[in-house]
Amino acid sequence: MTLYALRITRSERAFSLTEVLIAVGILAVAMVFIAGLFPTAIYFSTVSTERTIAAAAADEAFAKIQLYGKVADFNSPTWPAAGGCVDFRTVWPVVSELEFSYPSNPDIAAEDVKYFWSALCRRLSADEKDRRVQVTIFISRKAGFNTKYYDPLGGMSSNWPVPVPINVAPIAVPEKNQLSIENQAQLSFINAGSTIIDGQTGAIYRVLRRDGGNLDPEVVVLDPQKPWLGGNGTVVFWAVPPPVGGGRYPCIAVYQKVVRFGNSIQ
Repeated sequence: MTLYALRITRSERAFSLTEVLIAVGILAVAMVFIAGLFPTAIYFSTVSTERTIAAAAADEAFAKIQLYGKVADFNSPTWPAAGGCVDFRTVWPVVSELEFSYPSNPDIAAEDVKYFWSALCRRLSADEKDRRVQVTIFISRKAGFNTKYYDPLGGMSSNWPVPVPINVAPIAVPEKNQLSIENQAQLSFINAGSTIIDGQTGAIYRVLRRDGGNLDPEVVVLDPQKPWLGGNGTVVFWAVPPPVGGGRYPCIAVYQKVVRFGNSIQ
């Protein structure tokens, strides 16, 4: 009697096939959910790493600009009187592209360089004695060694991502956060997530989406928390376009500060 009762007890403690299938199903759903988190985790890890690199690259870029700017000629025709952005390369033509790379190490082969910086400069005053310049730094990644980018100084021959001027016009809407790209050839230059710079004021804006909900590919919608409050007519914005032929948006961060070029003229 005792042995029989023990066998029954052991039998009652076993798992049925239904219970096993339910447990396996729950485990499978959990594993699918966990696996789905890996791409998101990798993405945010990459973003965090690139933001750290961008901050270090921006510090180096500002230091170089301040160094080169000590002998900048404000009387050069490449400088607007005041209030307009110009590419840093036009006011200080640096020959080697490695000057714009990060890290700028001569021992690193050009094909191994992945990150580059570019800059826009805007004088804050027409007075030559006032040598304050608003500098906007773009930190970008290069997709591949042979990848080409649009370049306002040399057509489509740039070897690294640089900002280009884009003509846009405001759209009369109550929110004042919609702009229309005027040049059809530049429709791919600004996309959702792009950072654009007002060429007149140097203000930084974030693009929320394209199309404006009206299926108009030339319409750019800005973040409503910071709408563009400019006037009417065509204006110039600067943005870093994707590679020639399309691809991932290269700009990973934008930094801005006021730098004094050289010493004030007495």
